[in-house]
Parts: sequence; structure tokens; C-alpha cells
Amino acid sequence: MPVAMTWLYEDRLFVVQFIGEVTLEDIENGARKTHTMVEDSTAPTVHVIHDYSRMTGFPRSLRLISTLSRSTLSHPRRGWIVAFGIQNTLAQFIAQGVTNMSQIHMRVVPTWEAALHTLTRIDIALPDNLQRPELLDEDATMGHLLS
Repeated sequence: MPVAMTWLYEDRLFVVQFIGEVTLEDIENGARKTHTMVEDSTAPTVHVIHDYSRMTGFPRSLRLISTLSRSTLSHPRRGWIVAFGIQNTLAQFIAQGVTNMSQIHMRVVPTWEAALHTLTRIDIALPDNLQRPELLDEDATMGHLLS
């Protein structure tokens, strides 16, 4: 279960957790589900927090990651992506590369608190007291799981 998703603030903000060894297939499935969640939302913009704090491995192809993520990143109602927990300098480089190639609004911050602070300053409609979701697993009742 390398990628798990849940709404944090219905139709406006959701969290994507990257867990363990993440593959290109996981990224493709996650991008597809993200696109569906944005498409199904009634909000004018939908923001995403990417939680990389539990990721232990990832694909190293900037071009393939960018290609697989393109439909989600180019959605007209896609808001900001704020990522935290990136512990690998190569992963930070890839995140920055995808950001530059896709011309998206993305920030990388060190912590959950910084991610939430960033988004609540960008979009004042978001409450600033949202709680970080626990690690999602097969028994989770609060989200959309991808395997």
C-alpha cells in the first residue's frame, strides 16, 4: 500500500501519503485517483498535501514521473500542492523538476504544520485547525486506498 489518500477538508483539500517503496505504477494509480477526486469536487480549486515522511524509495525518472502525473497537474481546478517530509535530496530534486516542467504551484516545506500554515495563508477558506491523518492502512475507514 504505497499510496493512500483521504479528504482532509471535503472537496477543498486532501492528503496523499506515500508509504514505503513507491513504484511508477503507484504514481500512475495515484495520479488517476487524484484526477478523479479533483474532477468530482464541487470546489473551484482543490489543494493537495503530499506526505513523503513514510516513503522509503521511489522511481528516479523525472520524465516518467512528470508524464504519469500530467493529467492531474494540468487540471484547471488544481490548486496548490504542498509537500513535506522529503528526506532524500534526489527526491527533492525530482519534486522541483516536476514542478518546473509542469508549471504548477508547489511548495516543499519541512513539516505537516508548515504545510498547513502555507495552505491556510494561500486559501483563507481553509480552517487552520485541521489534524494530520494517521497512517492509512487496509483497515482505514476514512479514505481512498490505492494498492
